[in-house]
Amino acid sequence: MKKARAKVAEIISLTQAIADRLKEGRKKAGLTQAQLADKAQLARSSVINYEQGNAAPGALELIKLAHALKLSPNFILSGSAEFFPSGAPEHVLVGDNMSEIAIKVALCLTVIGRESAEPVSALLMTMARQKLSKKEFAVFVKAQMAIKDSLPDMAAKIENMAESVAPKVAKRMQE
Repeated sequence: MKKARAKVAEIISLTQAIADRLKEGRKKAGLTQAQLADKAQLARSSVINYEQGNAAPGALELIKLAHALKLSPNFILSGSAEFFPSGAPEHVLVGDNMSEIAIKVALCLTVIGRESAEPVSALLMTMARQKLSKKEFAVFVKAQMAIKDSLPDMAAKIENMAESVAPKVAKRMQE
């Protein structure tokens, strides 16, 4: 029972810290709650609940709020503009090596299956749309279509790479 209470207190503390950073960010941006809600395309009641610590924003709401406040989502969550320095499994998709990240994301999407991959895809595309201008996003989508169109030509190379990497990955998974 004590552990459960401690966990609840920790969650409340984290939620309040997020609330405080949102409120501070809104005030620094010179926005009212209504203006922030409008800019982030959220209900004013949601902004109020987030700032009072009654609720924590979900992933999409967090992205909208961060974009509206010109803050990083990580800052709102952790108080640090830096990415999580952790080596924890939930942070392995963060890094500077885009090739490595792409392979890890592809592996994750393969494991979770289509039913879960579709909402993840929607989340990633929404995040990209929020980050890019309309023109940049259109170019981004065209680039993705170009990749899709060129995949048949790359299929053999990808299969060869997967075959050579699979034993190494399997061995590491057994360690």
